[in-house]
Amino acid sequence: MPRLSVENAERVVIEREPNGFIELETVLVVFLLMIIAGAAAPKGYNIIARAALDYEATHLAAELRDMFQKQRTAYWTKNYFSTVEPEYIDNFNLIPEYNGYRIENRFGITVKRHYAYPGVHLRFRASGKSKISVNPHGYTSDNNTVTIYVGDGYKAGAKSWKRRYVIVDRAGRVRIDWYAP
Repeated sequence: MPRLSVENAERVVIEREPNGFIELETVLVVFLLMIIAGAAAPKGYNIIARAALDYEATHLAAELRDMFQKQRTAYWTKNYFSTVEPEYIDNFNLIPEYNGYRIENRFGITVKRHYAYPGVHLRFRASGKSKISVNPHGYTSDNNTVTIYVGDGYKAGAKSWKRRYVIVDRAGRVRIDWYAP
């Protein structure tokens, strides 16, 4: 390092050796960060897919429970406190579709429609039926299962985290399970 003096203070130029990052070091650091991010990306997708799957299963189960409860409440309220006959109460049907589901009343009019997150699909499994029907008493006539899956989750050998089962029994009890009934 050069010496500084008062005489040449006006024209002092300090020369140093370059000790910053060179371009090659910067490229290597960016390359390593890209490798780390590439290794973490599938984990991030799995976390997002699981969250979407859990949300859709919980949302469908809550919707079914709400349907059953509305039917039971409407039946008992109208049966005991008014002269309306039970057969005039709306029967609700939940129809699972590939990208969501819809709820119809007994006249076939869509009351509510829900679209699932992209990549989340529904598949209905029941005894020859294509919908879950709720009678005026708040029960269903069959045991029903709706499979909610992401990616190849509907295949037999797929990992169990890729699917959830929303199971409805004849008494109107709804539960979510990881394994098929």
